[in-house]
Amino acid sequence: MKITVDSIAQMIDQSKLDPYVTEEEIVEFCKEVREYNFVAAFVLPANLPIAKKELKDSPVKLGTGIGFPFGTTTTKSKLQECEEALELGVDELDVVINIGALKSGKYEYVYNELKELVELIKPKPLKVILEVSYLTPREIKEGTRIGCKAGVEYVKTGTGYGGRDTNLLDINLIADSIADNTKIKAAGGIRDIYTLIEMSKLGVQRFGVSRGPEIIEQFKKYFPGGIEI
Repeated sequence: MKITVDSIAQMIDQSKLDPYVTEEEIVEFCKEVREYNFVAAFVLPANLPIAKKELKDSPVKLGTGIGFPFGTTTTKSKLQECEEALELGVDELDVVINIGALKSGKYEYVYNELKELVELIKPKPLKVILEVSYLTPREIKEGTRIGCKAGVEYVKTGTGYGGRDTNLLDINLIADSIADNTKIKAAGGIRDIYTLIEMSKLGVQRFGVSRGPEIIEQFKKYFPGGIEI
């Protein structure tokens, strides 16, 4: 498969999720997202109205996090967050798994929560964030299997607020357990084109990053004719 500048941009969910971000910064962020034609722009729920306005008439999808960044809100709260986000015009939702429940072996609880969220937002896609930095290899695999069974469209590695960066081992663990019809999204410490390419080789199809423009410019510099992977 050949990767080009255009295909790289269509793998990137460019994110602006800092709690201190200003309205002016969201406006500039959206201009940048449109300029680089990233597949999606992710902002915090309170910033959805601004981003929706700025991305009007653009092909860029609008996304936000649910139960972000810790996943510790109740199922009812996550459902309410989803409902409000949908009312605000969101296209994609990334929900943080209940990490403590997963680590406690409460797999039925985790499954039921994800299934309710999947059913609520259909046909829009749900991505489940595992937050791999807090999980053992076994828990990563179990979380992946539960997400697939619940019908999520993507299993995502992290929020970017975890204890460490996502690495290739994390991707391999997810890839080993994922269903054929479920995709992988990587996020958390992906700062350069080389990391993105290596993860693409392992099957990652989406990347949540805050440095999308820098990654695109690196690709243009080092792989002007594209690259086969």
